[in-house]
Amino acid sequence: MAETVIRLDASRQDRAAAVLARAFRNDPIQRYVIPDGGRRARVVPWIFGSAVRYCLPHGGVYAAPDLGGVACWLPPGVGTADALGMIRSGKISAPLRLGPAAFLRFMGIASYMTAERKRLVPAPHWYLLAIGVEPSRQGEGIGGALLEPALSRADADVTPCYLETQTERNVKFYERHGFAVTSVGEPRGLRVWTMLREPRPTVPTEETAGTSIRSQRNNDAKEER
Repeated sequence: MAETVIRLDASRQDRAAAVLARAFRNDPIQRYVIPDGGRRARVVPWIFGSAVRYCLPHGGVYAAPDLGGVACWLPPGVGTADALGMIRSGKISAPLRLGPAAFLRFMGIASYMTAERKRLVPAPHWYLLAIGVEPSRQGEGIGGALLEPALSRADADVTPCYLETQTERNVKFYERHGFAVTSVGEPRGLRVWTMLREPRPTVPTEETAGTSIRSQRNNDAKEER
């Protein structure tokens, strides 16, 4: 179980991307975009490397100290297609990296998710771009711990948090952390849940907070990506 979470240092970004790639290699959206397993294994590390590089300058990449898991957040006001960020992260080369067919499939899904995000949460918000736990470490409560820093910041700023998932079993995991389903769609046959967490501005006492965190970690250990 991860007791602490740290902000990722740039020197560890390649290792963090590798952890996310292993966690997401067989995720529904990755299988849809890149159906061939061998090619997917080669390309997915680049996909998550670009995600880490995109979020890192904004201070939104959190990790377990031993890199057992990684979470990439975008803070309020930062979009997913910022020109400088696209260049700096390498995302601008996606058409070449993915290939024409895979890129078109990706853009079809990305366009749907972007439209839903604008429709469902037009106000400033925290956006969970990616969260993954090393497959051999899943079930230890790492995923829940990785969410906490951004959720706490969002609560302090009275700001909502938003995410998408393509895996049904993740819905309950996120619900335990205060997220609620806002829409369920099937763009191009791929099921997508969007979820929103309203801020919780109240501050619990030290005693109740300790009890709550221990209880939450026990629940997270039962079901977590």
